[in-house]
Amino acid sequence: MSSQLACQAVIFDLDGVLVRTAEFHEAAWVRIGREIGVELDAVAAKGLRGLARDKCLDLIANGAALSANQRAQLLDRKNELYLQAVRRAGGTIAIDGVASLLAGLRERGFKLAVASASRNADFLLRLAGLTAAFDVVSDGHFVGPAKPAAAQLQEISRRLGCPPARCVVVEDSAYGLQAAAAAGIAAIAVGPVVRNSPLAFCCLDDLAGLTVARFISILGNDADADACRTQS
Repeated sequence: MSSQLACQAVIFDLDGVLVRTAEFHEAAWVRIGREIGVELDAVAAKGLRGLARDKCLDLIANGAALSANQRAQLLDRKNELYLQAVRRAGGTIAIDGVASLLAGLRERGFKLAVASASRNADFLLRLAGLTAAFDVVSDGHFVGPAKPAAAQLQEISRRLGCPPARCVVVEDSAYGLQAAAAAGIAAIAVGPVVRNSPLAFCCLDDLAGLTVARFISILGNDADADACRTQS
């Protein structure tokens, strides 16, 4: 970015950035851990953010021998636990003010995309009423290396018709920020897990109530990273 506002596209992570669902993932993984005899604390559960479902299970199992059938059952059960929590929350999952922020960015000509490891992205966006805001949605069905690899973000950049230098990623996970760095895309970090990450030019508590004007000012402000750290 620069004072000339070089950004043409914004690529958002989903869980924890646009929708209030990251904690549902974490609670589900804690349950799955207990079922295979692993006690997963809150810090470890948050550290799974941004990873594909199968990679999360690998980390939790920590080398334990699981048959293909056991893995499939555990992954399905984790997803069902997560979806049960999402359904209970219903239409309240969208972060406050995000719909207005996205609409305002579109009105100003920005291209918008979602880059998520979740295979439930379409369902979540529909439930939150955000589907129409995005030009591209790439989710856990992406065929290629997942975060922290750059491949998904590079593909989104190509589909948007915007080179990486003209994109910004908004992420709440270390793996997502690593993917952005690998893709050569500037990043905004959101939330406590990645607060003060050196891989982001700006760190925000969340997107709740963030105005379009404020967001655009942040996009043009990466030359002075301290000016926007932990602000919302």
